[in-house]
Amino acid sequence: MKSYNDDDMKQGIRLNKFIAMHTGVSRRAADEIIREGRANVNGKKITQLATSVSGEDIVLLDEKRIVPSNKDFIYLMINKPKAFLSSRKSEKGFRTVMDLIDKPEIAKFVFPVGRLDFMSEGLLLMTNDGDFAYKVTHPKFNVIKSYIVEVKGDITPEILGKIKKGVFLKDVGLLKPHSVKVVKKNLNKYILLIDLKNGKNREIRKILEFLNLEIILLRRIKIGGLPMGDLRSGEFKIIKKNIAELVFKKETETLDAAEPKQRKAVSGLTSASLASANTKNKVYYKNPEEFKNGKKFQNKYKDGYREDIRNSKSKSRTGNEKKRGGIIFANKHKSVGAK
Repeated sequence: MKSYNDDDMKQGIRLNKFIAMHTGVSRRAADEIIREGRANVNGKKITQLATSVSGEDIVLLDEKRIVPSNKDFIYLMINKPKAFLSSRKSEKGFRTVMDLIDKPEIAKFVFPVGRLDFMSEGLLLMTNDGDFAYKVTHPKFNVIKSYIVEVKGDITPEILGKIKKGVFLKDVGLLKPHSVKVVKKNLNKYILLIDLKNGKNREIRKILEFLNLEIILLRRIKIGGLPMGDLRSGEFKIIKKNIAELVFKKETETLDAAEPKQRKAVSGLTSASLASANTKNKVYYKNPEEFKNGKKFQNKYKDGYREDIRNSKSKSRTGNEKKRGGIIFANKHKSVGAK
């Protein structure tokens, strides 16, 4: 696939789309570039997002011309482990998903499509196709993300009803999942299948923590019609454009209305996704001599995370990162089968 359409360029396209398509940044990042006055069209600084350009226009970014190229787009599926940031770089020294890509010739081009929070795991897409990333992440395209969530606590019919109805928080408004289903119950542990349509920051965590439910595992298993499959934690694979675009496949029926055979297939997918539900985190330190007592600092991290939960209504992200200190985690999984 080429990086632009000739007919689109003759008719004119939005400047943010042009920048995203030809530099590999996301559409939202392109918006920020324009707002900051870093884009120049035909010798004029542009700060208006509604600006359109055509193939005849000369577009500069940071005083360097953007030349439409015929390069192929790249699409990756990656199974993000816990305690990795879904970003290209970290100012705090944490590991990012870029550390999992051992092909520098690919890593230098791609960026994460949306985010999975620090302590969540599962399917994450990466690409250099800004238009694709925009369509996957923008709510108007209705791409549903599916999550397996293992919860400790008693989910009564009343609590389940509250999860489905959603909760209202002052700082973010109504948080309501697209659908919720109890997949399994084992003593005081429940396994839920939760679908999100809007995917606000830490939405599932905020809903369940508001209802005093402890999250043991939160794993994304599917984006639209694209399942994670048997991709192991920390692994990635390059996929073709037609596979990546399965995310835009529309579901024809809900889980509740599915035929018994289809419900069985969903149950099988759930079991496979939970094969490594119980995980142990191996702790890595940036300076081993400085952090000799691993257990002490592991507890310090947990205390900070609990405090972070208590302060979950705070809008500041940097505060959350500061509480995590200088500890970097990598997953060490133990296969235990579904519960």
